[in-house]
Amino acid sequence: MVVCVLAPQTKNSQSVVDCDQYRSDHDILNQIPFPISTDWTTYEENPNIYTMDETGTFVTYLRLQETDATVPESIFCLKNLEHLFIGDMKFLNGNNHLVFSMNR
Repeated sequence: MVVCVLAPQTKNSQSVVDCDQYRSDHDILNQIPFPISTDWTTYEENPNIYTMDETGTFVTYLRLQETDATVPESIFCLKNLEHLFIGDMKFLNGNNHLVFSMNR
């Protein structure tokens, strides 16, 4: 098992993600370039799952496992995310250079 801990940005660092471009968590989910679902019964066909809070406003759980895909940076704009799982994916920096890859 590979565990990745992402440190939050400090005030002196510059984020490459402009979170102001997203009006809601739904906007963020809609730009993810592969299928994602709330239906756990389809997990075998599509392991990309999310759950929302009780109001249906904020993503609280996100599981992304899309082999060799790039982690969408916009997911780091999900402010109320409590649980995040990322598997078999690549992390790129702002210049599209591979900085980390997670594989089984």
